[in-house]
Amino acid sequence: MGRIKKEADDALSGINLPRPVYYQCIWIIKDIDRLRMLEAMHNYKEQPDELLCCGTEGESMVTEKVIEEGVRRLRAIRAAIQPVPEDMRQDLIENIMAGTGFGDYAHENTWKKWKKRFINELAHNLDLV
Repeated sequence: MGRIKKEADDALSGINLPRPVYYQCIWIIKDIDRLRMLEAMHNYKEQPDELLCCGTEGESMVTEKVIEEGVRRLRAIRAAIQPVPEDMRQDLIENIMAGTGFGDYAHENTWKKWKKRFINELAHNLDLV
């Protein structure tokens, strides 16, 4: 019976990710504060009347690529978290970022199921699988 349940869970939540892809997604989620800062820089740069202090042209191009990649990753996280019930989203991200426990209002298996779906969806959004 355990094998059948595991197969059903895998079918619902997608494939089992390779370990390196799984951990890459975990570290991208843990980096969410920096990604939010890069998004703020991106939004600030798009304001037409603002002047930004930049270094050389090469540094500016590298900085722009880093900002664009950060914004892309943050958008992928936001898209991946959408299927998770709204009341579980923040606790799920905090669990991944800080290793806090899950909330008491759902069974641990429910939390693990949503965490797996979130990480699988993030891997797909980032084209890692």
